[in-house]
Amino acid sequence: MFSDDEFPKSNLSELLDKFEQSLTANDNMFFDSEELEGIIEHYIVANKLKLAIKAIYKGEELYPFDSFYYQKRAQVLTLQGKIKEGVEMLETALEKDPSNIDSLFLLGEIYEREKDYTKALSYYLNALENAESSMETLLCIGNCYLMSDRSDQAAIFFEKAASEKEFNEHILADVHFYYDEAKKYRDGIRFFNSVIDESPYNFGAWHFLGLMHQSNGEPTLALNAQDYSLIINENYMPAIYNSALVHYDQKQYKQALKYFLKCLEFGGEDALTRTDIANCYEGINNYQESQKQFRRAIELDEFVTEAWFGLGQSIISNQEDYKEAIPFLEKAFYLEDQDQEYAASLAEAYYKTNQIDKSIDLCTEFIVNNPEEYFGWTLLAKYQLIDCQYREAAELLEDALQYLPDNAHILYYLSAARFILGEKNQAQDALTLALKIDVEKYHLLFEMAPFLEHDSIVQNLIFLSFR
Repeated sequence: MFSDDEFPKSNLSELLDKFEQSLTANDNMFFDSEELEGIIEHYIVANKLKLAIKAIYKGEELYPFDSFYYQKRAQVLTLQGKIKEGVEMLETALEKDPSNIDSLFLLGEIYEREKDYTKALSYYLNALENAESSMETLLCIGNCYLMSDRSDQAAIFFEKAASEKEFNEHILADVHFYYDEAKKYRDGIRFFNSVIDESPYNFGAWHFLGLMHQSNGEPTLALNAQDYSLIINENYMPAIYNSALVHYDQKQYKQALKYFLKCLEFGGEDALTRTDIANCYEGINNYQESQKQFRRAIELDEFVTEAWFGLGQSIISNQEDYKEAIPFLEKAFYLEDQDQEYAASLAEAYYKTNQIDKSIDLCTEFIVNNPEEYFGWTLLAKYQLIDCQYREAAELLEDALQYLPDNAHILYYLSAARFILGEKNQAQDALTLALKIDVEKYHLLFEMAPFLEHDSIVQNLIFLSFR
């Protein structure tokens, strides 16, 4: 069987043209089994499921006893959301060939996607019994045990998969993915430590151990593990890059910069790394260099949204020149118009340059498209409060609570609006709830209603919330 990667591209392209021409002309062209397999796999990967089905029907017509086509039809059915039909198709295939590895594995995959890990395990284990060796099956079994809270069993199968080869970074990456997705960080740490115990110079294992510590909120241990990885292999890019990320997350911008520059040295120049470097310079308030790096990132790839946004933000941070920043913020928003941070920054820039209508329109549109994101609600309410439209602001924020009942930002603003309107009981209720959700953001109340800083009831509520 050929995948897209294995099939020569020129041959595959010719085959696809030939197949699609046969459909158009209603021509009964012949295709050998290998050719059809390549065509079907391509259509599935490309999500051209209608064409995949037509190729599958052709295969069933030409090769009625080949269970491959039953399997592929079942796979397509499940991709179309027709789970029951897909399962029935695979069970039919198994009746013809009870030990067929592909059918067993596909059934395992379906039940794993449906989170029925018990059934998934039964098919995966059956597939394993009928196969000489399958790292993929071992990994899937491990994941099912992991998701069933049977971490000890999971580790056994992950270890079997990892031991298939002395070092296989891809296998370790898969194992890391499973532990990270399941949020089983401590179990993941134990697993990678066990790999290191067996193979202390496995730099990939040290790297993934570092990632597990990072996910577990242990930056120092994460960096220590990445350091060991780099001692063994000083040019190992994943460890260099993740060391940079950990330092950046800890606001250690100079150290992060050192590692990002190493990424350029060993991995070549790319727009995302330039953007990371720009963010580091931003972090140490070197705005001139930061803007230079953002512009270089844009030169390398004009579709890197973070670079456009970063450049706009850097101009604002350095010069407070919202007018100059707007074209860059607009570009970022154009590329990713559902991003809350990009929309908020652009709306704010419009407001600061007296383009009030544009700002309000942007907020209103964002609310319509993203009612469960708080930015549009709070910024529009802020404008209303500044403009003394207190009742309108209160009503807007009440509407927002229908979508975001536990958002502290909305509740603080609502409390401010109610206090200004003289509705003290409702104001105190909103404030009490906001303090329970996020006491650290109490300053949002004073942002909209500064006079409340000297209100004894408000001060008492805040004081009691910190106890």
